[in-house]
Amino acid sequence: MSICIDCSKEFEYSVKARKAGYRRNMCNSCSANRWKISRKKKAVAYKGGKCQICGYDKCLRALGFHHVNGQTKSFAISGSHCRSWTEIKIELDKCVLLCSNCHGEAHEGLIASDTLQEILIRKPFPVEERIPVKVQHGMVTMYNRGCRCEPCKESAKPYRRKSYIAHQQERRDWSKNYRLANRDKILMRRKELYKLHSSV
Repeated sequence: MSICIDCSKEFEYSVKARKAGYRRNMCNSCSANRWKISRKKKAVAYKGGKCQICGYDKCLRALGFHHVNGQTKSFAISGSHCRSWTEIKIELDKCVLLCSNCHGEAHEGLIASDTLQEILIRKPFPVEERIPVKVQHGMVTMYNRGCRCEPCKESAKPYRRKSYIAHQQERRDWSKNYRLANRDKILMRRKELYKLHSSV
């Protein structure tokens, strides 16, 4: 038995589950939820990162996608995390990003369909507003691309340290959860080893 690091639920982890691609320290539900959230973050960023009516951007859960023309709708964005990103992008181009309040008003007809159509045509990030970033030595991007010069190493040190600490903490948590889940087996094994060494 293993314990999920997200929801602390006990679940069975076997060789068959490992071959199927399941994780040792996370249950299938939490693993799927993480994938759903990451896909939604990507879709929200693609549409501008905020409500296209009022500009709300505080809560990811409060943002949704509204199809301007229901007749052109191929599938709902919600629950489509298993589809390819290319398919999702095509469907997102038919939608506007709205917060819960504006979404409700759109369905009630308080926001004119012409207004939504104008927003849909308008690009969320105009090309002229984009600031090109020149990648040079001393940036983390260069280190990630494989450069190991001293300035790039220095710039990457804080991020590498954070990543190392997070990895070590995850290992400690997994070890603690494993010991809690298999405490009886561990104690029994220790007793067997003690008896074996005592008899020698």
